[in-house]
Amino acid sequence: MKRSYKKSIIIIVGLAIIYVLFFPSPTPEMAVRMSLLIRQPLLAFSSSVEKGRNVGDPQSGDLYIVKSYKRPFFIVKKYKLGWVANAGGTGP
Repeated sequence: MKRSYKKSIIIIVGLAIIYVLFFPSPTPEMAVRMSLLIRQPLLAFSSSVEKGRNVGDPQSGDLYIVKSYKRPFFIVKKYKLGWVANAGGTGP
């Protein structure tokens, strides 16, 4: 009984990690946080994500700013399944 319980917990946690890392996010802020989670895990939970001035650009996407990160600008674009942080850098 315990073995099957542990095995099912490991499978559920593994599938959750795969979903978080490889599928688009439901909100743009979460897409930025997922991008930060890969690069700087502590900043993904402790930093604030602000909306930038460039909003609604159909080609590149929306600008989001994380001031506590060394490359604070993130471009987030909406796709059919959700939001994806496409690019990031030091300036727009």
